Amino acid sequence: MAVRGPERGAKPQHFSDPALDGLYQMMLVLAEELAAIRERLDTALAILASGKTPTDEALDAFDLGPGYDEVRRQFVQRLLEPLEELIEQERGS
Repeated sequence: MAVRGPERGAKPQHFSDPALDGLYQMMLVLAEELAAIRERLDTALAILASGKTPTDEALDAFDLGPGYDEVRRQFVQRLLEPLEELIEQERGS
């Protein structure tokens, strides 16, 4: 009998307690939403600083520029670092 891997679409299990994995997944979803809101806020502030009105169309069309990639990377790193530390602790125990 062949050994099957995880089912397609199965989420990886990082913690010994499945409830913690559920919380971890929820935190990732919330982090994604927070990152999107943060980027939208930064865009609105940049539009306001240019003297324009941050309409939906202006927010969608505005480009924060290549320098924002590093700002985004640092923000995501700050969000995920505590979660990654928890996973490392769980693996070490």
